[in-house]
Amino acid sequence: MTSPDEAINEIAETIGVMIIPMEMEMDRFGFFNSDLNAIAYNDKLGPVTRRMIILHELGHALSYKRLGEKKTVIDNIKHEYAANKFMIRYEVEQYINEVGLDQFTIDNFMSRYDFPDEFKPFVRRMIKKALKIK
Repeated sequence: MTSPDEAINEIAETIGVMIIPMEMEMDRFGFFNSDLNAIAYNDKLGPVTRRMIILHELGHALSYKRLGEKKTVIDNIKHEYAANKFMIRYEVEQYINEVGLDQFTIDNFMSRYDFPDEFKPFVRRMIKKALKIK
């Protein structure tokens, strides 16, 4: 079975995105550079936060391919939505695989990753999709 980090690297490789650790200030987590098709992340981040940041930035990489460059405030909102959705979908799938769908609760999931309440609608949709698949 592929580990979450290996799976993330496979996703990046498939879409041609480089993932690069960088020294950054602690208030900076990471970013996607569309010109270089690369993700840079803060090399001081712990493994869970690092994975979430890389997933979020992979979501940006995919949204650039689908939505194009950010030109307006609305474009920026669409890109952030797509990036968060990608990250949350991945984490929900990993968590369900780990604890099982019958043991999954939104509150436990949200607290494990310290997600803000605004992510709950995403999580609910991902669970509904998982229930249709299983």
